[in-house]
Amino acid sequence: MIHYTPHTGYSKYLPVDIKEANWMFWRINGALIPNTWNKTDIINMYDKYFTDVWGNCDIPSDSENNFVTAWENQNGKQQDTNSIQPRS
Repeated sequence: MIHYTPHTGYSKYLPVDIKEANWMFWRINGALIPNTWNKTDIINMYDKYFTDVWGNCDIPSDSENNFVTAWENQNGKQQDTNSIQPRS
């Protein structure tokens, strides 16, 4: 589990939806976010990983297709664009 102070990073300024957070996790780990993670864990991960992937063009070309397949297998074809951040 990643321990990080919440809302001190990019999520403070950018909306984070669950699909985007899963894509961020996938780019680093090649898997979807574990179902046991809560929203705070996900936002903390997003903030940490955002700096890791910023400007990184070394993502394999089939990675996005594999992500879409894994996402749709778990969630269907829904486009979840609702922010996971608490409202201020």
